[in-house]
Amino acid sequence: MLSFPARWFARTKQKAERSVAIVENRRYRRTSFPWLEVQIRGFTATAKDWSAGGVALEAEGLDLRVGTIVKGEAGWAAGSKRTPFYADLVRRMPDGRLAFRWLNLDPAFLRELDETAHAGEPAERP
Repeated sequence: MLSFPARWFARTKQKAERSVAIVENRRYRRTSFPWLEVQIRGFTATAKDWSAGGVALEAEGLDLRVGTIVKGEAGWAAGSKRTPFYADLVRRMPDGRLAFRWLNLDPAFLRELDETAHAGEPAERP
């Protein structure tokens, strides 16, 4: 029989291995296509990681603190229509990307984001 420290270490190792193997459990499906263009404080970025819950941007030019609420506009990079939004900065990643959570986004565009993430291409907009 293994000693207590050996059993504890083995259990801890098993838990760690399981946690690494777990797939992220997100409320909304994330996608990278089609590209979403986001404008915040005069800075425009093409988001390649977005969902109906939020967006991650490569935005080294934006000096924001986690918790900052921003106002901006979002739309498909291939289109010209932009939808206003409010979002808060929830995470600064080590690679310089910023993760925002939508706080106030037009429900029709929010639905379009969710449908597009599942379909893989943008829906037609009037």
